Amino acid sequence: MSKSYIFSEVDDNFFETMHRIQDDYSEAVYEKTLLENGLSILEKDLMRESAASVMHSTGAKSVPEFIQRRDAKADPRYKKAVLALAAAERNVVLLRGRLDSLKMQFESWRTRQANRRNGNG
Repeated sequence: MSKSYIFSEVDDNFFETMHRIQDDYSEAVYEKTLLENGLSILEKDLMRESAASVMHSTGAKSVPEFIQRRDAKADPRYKKAVLALAAAERNVVLLRGRLDSLKMQFESWRTRQANRRNGNG
């Protein structure tokens, strides 16, 4: 995704691009939120699995939370979810940067237009 989003004029294409990136940004934030909440749910499920497994194999009546959490975070499913969340965060940051760049280009264009109207450009 190394497409350049540099415009010399603000026209319909500029606004179409901006709206498309805003839509993509909104979707990326949505996906990141789902992954964040899903990671929390997954951790709790894995902690329950860990406790059940330890209690079954040792006959213990309970398992300390730190052991459950350690086991949950060592599970490959948890690691996979963390990587997915990191990728979602990277996408959010990338799209936020593209939107910020377009906004700066718009402000620069507005300044050039004002300077032309005032005879300064």
